[in-house]
Amino acid sequence: MVKNILNNTGFGGIIDCGYRMVDHALITALVERWRPETHTFHLTVGEATVTLQDVNILWGLPIEGEPVSGVDFSFKLNELIERCELLLGFTPSNTDIVGGRIKLVCLLNQLENDFPENPNALQCTQRARLIILYLCGGTLFPDSTNSKFAWTPYDSIMERLPFICRNGEASWTSECFLILWEVVEPHHSSRVMRQFGLLQNIPNPIPLTMNQHHTIYNLNRGGKLNKDWLRHHQQYVSSWNQRLTNAIDGQHVPTPTVSDDYMRWYRSRTVLYITNPRSEEVRRFQNDGGAYQLMHIQGWVGRMMNWRQRQQQKGATDMRWSILPPQFYDYLVDSCTKNTVSFANGKSSPFPSFFDVDYVYFPFCVENNEWLLVQVELQNVNLVMCCSECFSNEKYRRAVHLKLMQISVYFCALLVNIKYFKKTGFPPKVMSFEVNEDYVQSHADLYGNQGVHACMLMEHLVTGKPLNISNNFRESCIAYRRFMADQIYFCRCFPRPG
Repeated sequence: MVKNILNNTGFGGIIDCGYRMVDHALITALVERWRPETHTFHLTVGEATVTLQDVNILWGLPIEGEPVSGVDFSFKLNELIERCELLLGFTPSNTDIVGGRIKLVCLLNQLENDFPENPNALQCTQRARLIILYLCGGTLFPDSTNSKFAWTPYDSIMERLPFICRNGEASWTSECFLILWEVVEPHHSSRVMRQFGLLQNIPNPIPLTMNQHHTIYNLNRGGKLNKDWLRHHQQYVSSWNQRLTNAIDGQHVPTPTVSDDYMRWYRSRTVLYITNPRSEEVRRFQNDGGAYQLMHIQGWVGRMMNWRQRQQQKGATDMRWSILPPQFYDYLVDSCTKNTVSFANGKSSPFPSFFDVDYVYFPFCVENNEWLLVQVELQNVNLVMCCSECFSNEKYRRAVHLKLMQISVYFCALLVNIKYFKKTGFPPKVMSFEVNEDYVQSHADLYGNQGVHACMLMEHLVTGKPLNISNNFRESCIAYRRFMADQIYFCRCFPRPG
């Protein structure tokens, strides 16, 4: 009966898929090729992405209907616990609910508990809700071992597919936006026409400015209770509602191919080769490890801030620091006052207000994916840049000094904007800055590991954890990389085996 309920709600296909082993190497390679600006993977043969067709066929998930969004209503903790009792059939503890959301591990523990042999209708409904809620907290990744890219993998089985895998066929090639609460993702079918058996032409322009792109990709639901996300995303909801009129139309071809001018257009806008950090031979190619490094750094900042919150919940009183994500630097130097003030005033969870900390850390990229970590002592208005390697005088002047000057000017302006000196009573000062070379590593060991080193350094500065536990810097970096990757994969893999 539980399975029937899941089938009726459209989630039965995911259950039928079962568990799939994750190819970590494949995911790592794809992460390096992901471009959030276009929402596609940039491969040497062109662009590819996960389409509505893939979701419909592989998972049997229905893709038609209204966007999954609405108003994040505000509830007290006891009200949330009562709703869990009513809708899910169990009583979570106070620590199982954080920020109005129930922890995934709590749901998993309930699913692993014994289920009655002869459940009544209510118990079956509650069990189904529990499974769906857990499904929504995880992501399935299909396994693949084929070295040749298959543009149209479903052609040979299309006629044999069940209805649940084809019920959204009218929307497969739509150019629209996909919406899940605050999340908005573009579905650019014109960029991956070969995946639909069509001749690939130069795609339509991306219907987002860079400012719009940054805005929607940095949205989160934290601290925005009672916000109506459907109204907030009205323009994207309208795009989804008109998806059937925005389906791409192209020339069907027997084998996936491109127009004469496509590859010339594409190669001028992408990176064809990814540098192997251990190989000196390929340094003539552009180093494109930045996407992977940026993802690790963003994840690591989140991990450190979550650790800070847990320590405070245990009664720690020495957490007088905050580590801000890489986009804070972009907001700062681009004069995005609204976003920087949001961080500074503690409006962007889980980052505390500047008035509650003594030190602020944030990473930023210099050039060629070289990451540095900045420490700002708020009371004395002092900036320290922690170097990963020794810069030549020419490179320091060209790539570093100007950015430090920008940070010092804009950061002081931010402090004035939030009335930091007036509210704290500290005397206003012009920010001084210095370079700390205590953490410099050799260029050979650091090459390709700048982002990892920035993560190691931020943990060392706020917790005192030694930077080089194994006395082998490269091995320490590898250990950090593996741990970071495991954290990412664990969060994205569903369900866990066994």
